[in-house]
Order: sequence, then structure tokens, then C-alpha cells
Amino acid sequence: MTRPLQTLAMLGLLGGAGSVSAAEDIDCEGTDLSSLQDAWNIPEKHYEVGEGEICIDGLQHDWRVSLAEVTEKENFPTNERVVVEVAQDLDEATDLSNLHFMGWGEPTAMLEGDYLVEAMNIMHEKGWENPAYLGLNTAGRGTEAYINSDRLSDILMREEWDDGRELIVKLSDSGMLAQDIVINGHSMGGMVGVAAASQLADLDGYNVRSVAHWMPASDQTLRVFKPKFIGAVTQELLPAVKGLLTGGGIVLDEASYDKTMFADGSTFDDNYDRAVPDSARRFVSCTLGFGPKIHDELLKDDLAETRHFVIRGENDPLMAEPTLTKWAKLLDNLDLDVQSMVAWGLPHAFPVNANDQQKRSWHALVDRIVPEAGEAEVSN
Repeated sequence: MTRPLQTLAMLGLLGGAGSVSAAEDIDCEGTDLSSLQDAWNIPEKHYEVGEGEICIDGLQHDWRVSLAEVTEKENFPTNERVVVEVAQDLDEATDLSNLHFMGWGEPTAMLEGDYLVEAMNIMHEKGWENPAYLGLNTAGRGTEAYINSDRLSDILMREEWDDGRELIVKLSDSGMLAQDIVINGHSMGGMVGVAAASQLADLDGYNVRSVAHWMPASDQTLRVFKPKFIGAVTQELLPAVKGLLTGGGIVLDEASYDKTMFADGSTFDDNYDRAVPDSARRFVSCTLGFGPKIHDELLKDDLAETRHFVIRGENDPLMAEPTLTKWAKLLDNLDLDVQSMVAWGLPHAFPVNANDQQKRSWHALVDRIVPEAGEAEVSN
């Protein structure tokens, strides 16, 4: 699929103030992600648009942070959506698009550490010549307008699903997406990933090879009423959900964040620095409420060969094994190709800086999720 030269203009890439300047070509030795990570403004908790180069195990890669403009929506603080791209050559067509949607309080900045290294290495090992990582931030997450808005509590999950669909169409129209697609959805982003797969099936020229459901919050009613989840919420989240009564957002202190997302109370400064305040209402409506269903949208002919992976974090304090087993069983009952896997040593969140066990776990899981290059033909 040809990538048009006007992609950046179509996406509304902004320069000038608040942007990161393009870097010169660099001599790569080892791994250095600093220029990409610097695109996340830690004090202000939002991305700054820009582009540059990083090194991943001695191989130079391009990166770009741009803003896609979608339709203005009543409950959303902005119509800008942050898109993060990483590939060896962003001026050439990519042959695999590896899409990522994150969950409550999480921009894709959390993935742009050790996980990104493992993901890019696996895609190259599988024979893809110019694969791309894409971090897709729905609802405006990762923008300055989002972090400074008082309207976050008005965004319902079904609206974010539709927002994800529109973003997929926007990227397709821009020529950014490769023919072969892998989708990763984490936590609440798992359902946005389902919506993205459904939308891609409705477009011409795409083959959704696999969908990874990482510790997903599914669309099943009262799906998380399990002792493990309730315990985590009662101890750490509910004290912060007082803002729900007034329509405000949740702001977790660092200790509560670590206990909720990482289970053992360790300090993960790099992750907390990349967390964003998010809505109590959206948290409750997604995890505890009676909501709309979306899984039936996977029953499309063009998704019949798509592989699904339901992944549980071994140390996840939120999504208990019975919760994810139920989701995997539901997908299996839809006669989909589904595998359940465990991310050994991993908590609920993706650590920016992982330990050796977590890196090995990512490597093994992504190796299953990413297909070999050239295995399938386009089905739609």
C-alpha cells in the first residue's frame, strides 16, 4: 500500500512552539529511545509533536508524533488524536502495522520503552521488511487539551469505541496503514481494539492477522465482580473516585497508582510520569455497569481467519483469571481462533522499564501474536 507524501499534512502535524525538532541521522550502538521518550512532556503530561531517530539494538528507526483531526464531538475536549509511529523508514511504505490502544489513564507513552524494543525486534525477526509500531491515543488522550479539560467524565466507553473506528478510517484515508494489521488492546483499550478490527473488516484492502487482548476489560455485564478486583478497587481506587459524585476526574497519588497497576507497591516513576488523570465515570461504566455489547462485531467474514490472544498478567491485581477465562470462552463460543496466554512476571500495566523476566515474557508473547511475513492473502 503506497504511503502518500502528504500524510503529515493530512494528519495535521504541527510545528513551532510545543514541538520536538527533527534529529540528524545518528550512529546506532545498542538501544537509545531517549529522543522519542522526550516527546512525552512529563511535567505537563502530554505529547509534543515532532520526529526524529532512535536506536533499537543497533538498528536506526524513525519516529514521528503527529495529530490526526477527527470529527468534533460534544463530550470530547478536543478533536485531535495523538498518533505515534516507529519504523525503520517512515518515508517508505510499511508492510505491517502493529496498532496499540491503551486503557484508563494510559497514553501509549507507557509502551515506548522496553516493550517497544521487543515488539520491533520480533517484527523484524518474523521477516517483515519495514514494520511499523503505531500508538493510537483515542478520546484525545495525550493532548494538552485532554489533560487540562474538565469534561473527561462525560466520555462514555461506547463513544470511545466509535472514536477508535473514526481514527482507523482517518489513518486509512491518509495511507498510513499497511495491508497486514496486528491489533493490541490493553485493559479498557481492549474493547477499542475490537472496534478497530471491526472497522478494518469494513474497509477494502486490509487483513487483520491477529488481535491481542492484553488484560482486557471486556463488554460483559458485571464482568469484574471478582474478589481480586473488588479488593484492589476498594483499597486504592474508591477513595479517589469521590470525584464521581461531582462529575470530576480521578487523580491517584503515586503510591495508590503503583499498588493498583503493579500489585506489589513498588515505585514505577517512569509509568506514573506517563499516566494521565482519567474519568471516574468512565471507569465505573466500563468495569461495573451494564453497557453495550461489541464482541458480536467480530462475527464478520473478513475476520474469520483472525487469531485472538487473551493475555493475563501473572501479577495483575485487577483482572483475575476467571474474568479473562470468561472472555476467552465467549470468543471461543463465537467460533473464533482464540488462545489464552499468561504474561509471566507482568502486572496490569506495561512497565516502561521492565526486568529480565518481563522482557522474556513480552518476547515470547509477541512472537506468538505477530505472524510470519507473507503467510496470508488479503481477505477483503
